Amino acid sequence: MKLPFKLLTTLFLFAQLLSNPAFALTLTDKEATIFAEKIWQNEGAGKSKYLTHWNKHETFASLGMGHFIWYPASVTNRPYQESFPALLAFYRQKNVAIPSWLNQVTHNPWASRAAFYADFNNDRLTELRQWLKTTFPTQARFILKRYESALSLLLKSTDKTLKGNLKEKLNTLRQTPHGLYIMMDYVNFKGEGISSKERYQGKGWGLLQVLDAMPNNSTQPYRDFVKAADFVLTRRVLLAPKEESQWLPGWRKRLDTYLP
Repeated sequence: MKLPFKLLTTLFLFAQLLSNPAFALTLTDKEATIFAEKIWQNEGAGKSKYLTHWNKHETFASLGMGHFIWYPASVTNRPYQESFPALLAFYRQKNVAIPSWLNQVTHNPWASRAAFYADFNNDRLTELRQWLKTTFPTQARFILKRYESALSLLLKSTDKTLKGNLKEKLNTLRQTPHGLYIMMDYVNFKGEGISSKERYQGKGWGLLQVLDAMPNNSTQPYRDFVKAADFVLTRRVLLAPKEESQWLPGWRKRLDTYLP
């Protein structure tokens, strides 16, 4: 399949970024933009309209290049970790200006998907898309921070035996910049795997579950990560209380980006 020139350029620049040994520590605006574009290709095919999105049969909006979750106040059953309020707090911490109306709301002001799309081309959502598009570097740094926090949480939440195996697998993946990308993207994609709420019949699908499903002493860590991720995501679909099989092809397509 022939890739579009813009995507080829993005992937080439991203490969240059991954060759930078300082990548795991800090991101320049240029580096953060390249990283954000890669994630954005995974999340929304690089299309601006998906910067403010609400999937059918879901009770929350998905916003920004990382599709950060934002629930309306009326939703009390929240099986997935809400991340958009934390992103806004990160903007404020970094003294990055946000649209004034966001300072006047605590929860997602659209009570339903229908209300959200009825307002899709009006001032607030139009401004939100424009603002999110121009602040990709901040969103990339937020994902980096979440990844760093995830590592600490993973190691704190496991017993000694599992912790030793996790450290080995984490270190194997972290030895290469591509492995770092894989873990950062997956944490943003499906979470850390620690929250008891993110379970179907007691089985999770986050980074913790993928690492646990990987074989020890892997000689092909990228492929083993993809196989393990495919396993836990397929298991999620099988155990889900509602139909989720329609998402599996897209999830697998994302996992394909983890193969060199």
